[in-house]
Order: sequence, then structure tokens, then C-alpha cells
Amino acid sequence: KLRRNFFEDTDRRSLLASCGFDDMWVQHVNSSNVCCVSVAVLIYFDEEQNKQLFDMLQNHFSGARLIMDTTCAKMVEEQGTKHDIMKTMSKDHYFKWKVDDPKRISHGLQLESSKTFLDVSPTLMKDLPLYYRIVITWAPFLIRNKVDGYRINTFTIKPPSSGCTPTHFDGDLIHTYYKRSYRLRGRCA
Repeated sequence: KLRRNFFEDTDRRSLLASCGFDDMWVQHVNSSNVCCVSVAVLIYFDEEQNKQLFDMLQNHFSGARLIMDTTCAKMVEEQGTKHDIMKTMSKDHYFKWKVDDPKRISHGLQLESSKTFLDVSPTLMKDLPLYYRIVITWAPFLIRNKVDGYRINTFTIKPPSSGCTPTHFDGDLIHTYYKRSYRLRGRCA
């Protein structure tokens, strides 16, 4: 119900109330021309649970896009001491999935692109505060160690038990996520 406060169903988007790991929802989705987006979800589950999800996606949506975030082992291991919000939470709510290199996720997925917040497009760059534009453009080394471990990745879901031919992906979708993420953080601060 909460999502309906922010999004409406359209001819291109439908909201379904279901657990992503339950395969019941896939029967409600037309399997042609699908893009699955998962941001700040899979990082809270372990690798085995995510593999089960990838199997389900592979069986129902081969050839589709999957856009998801990943966190490196260092971020997962240090979240209780280094992350200002996470250290106040129960460890049951910590990130669990460690991915140092998204290219190594081979369970039914073909990596198309992987970007950090430093890989911002010129379109988004102009909307950032001057400080961030200066740091990203002239001194990215100042923040690289903080942002390299968190990545937004685009995968093609391979057909079951076969190879996959990569196709072109328009990075504007990732940059739209960055823009919204930045704006939401700005409102909460």
C-alpha cells in the first residue's frame, strides 16, 4: 500500500504486492520486454537466497535486464563501525551479500555495466551541488575509497543453460536512479 502513495500502475508498470523470492508474482508479468530493478534489497540477503532468485528470473525472464546494487566485502564487514545509520541497527538488519567484483556473479547473469557514484553522467553532474562537481571532476581520489564498494550494475539474464549475447543498454536509467537517490538523501538530511 505504501508504494501506491508514490507510484501508479501504467501500461508499462504494474505494482504487485509479493515477496520477490516467491515465484507467484512472475505469473502476473508479461515475460516480454522486462526490466527488473532491485536497489537496496538484495544486499540484505545472503548469496544462496540471491542465487535462488536469479534461477527464478532466468527461468521466467531470460534475455531481460536486471539492474541491482552490490556492496563489497569491506562495506559489509565494517557497516557496524563505519556507517552512521547501520551501527544503530540490529545486526539482523545488516547487509549480508558481499560482492567485490560484479563480473564474478555468473549465476545466470551477464554483466553489461557496473558504475559507482563517480561515474555520473554529464546530465546528472550539472544538478549536483558545486562541491560534488568539483570533487568528482578534479579530486575523485578524495572519495573513491568510500564509493567504489557500492555499485549499480546492469545484467542481462541468460537463458537457462546457455550463453548470452550482450545487447546495448542505455545508461540513462542508472543515472535516473542516481538523481533520485541524491534528491531523496537531500530531503532527509
